[in-house]
Amino acid sequence: MEKPYANLPHTIEVLGVNVPIIVTNEQMEDCFGCWELATGTITLAKGVESDHLRVTLLHELLHAIDDMTGSGMKHSHIYIISQVLFSVLKANPELRKWLFEHL
Repeated sequence: MEKPYANLPHTIEVLGVNVPIIVTNEQMEDCFGCWELATGTITLAKGVESDHLRVTLLHELLHAIDDMTGSGMKHSHIYIISQVLFSVLKANPELRKWLFEHL
């Protein structure tokens, strides 16, 4: 059984800024994660299924990018992009390999 939180990074660098990733046991209101502009952190709920956890982190990362760049994306667009991007990357291991082979 995969342990999705086992290798979760503690921080993610976004546009030169280290964004802390916090996992909480506290109940989150109607969500599995959130981006907090005021603190510059992403918080994820503990106990979320593996793929859902990954999509949630990607979703919150897109919110962070949106705020940092002032792009003004609608939440519905962030939702769609995170879902589709995750599914494309998951379904295409050769694409993932090509994208990151020289890093």
